Amino acid sequence: MPEIVNIPNNYQASDILNKISFPKEEQRTQRTLDETKKLQKPVSGLEDPEEKRRKKEDKQIQKEK
Repeated sequence: MPEIVNIPNNYQASDILNKISFPKEEQRTQRTLDETKKLQKPVSGLEDPEEKRRKKEDKQIQKEK
């Protein structure tokens, strides 16, 4: 059963995850995830401007609710 841990507010999830040593297979997975995050930024710049506008409006509507 997972252990619930309370952490101070000054820690970010990425700080904690960086300190965890993953087995080799999981390290490969983590590297893939990191590379995917890097690629998502340039790809999001290629999105259709109309689609970006719709997503932004959807987020604003959700925040208002």
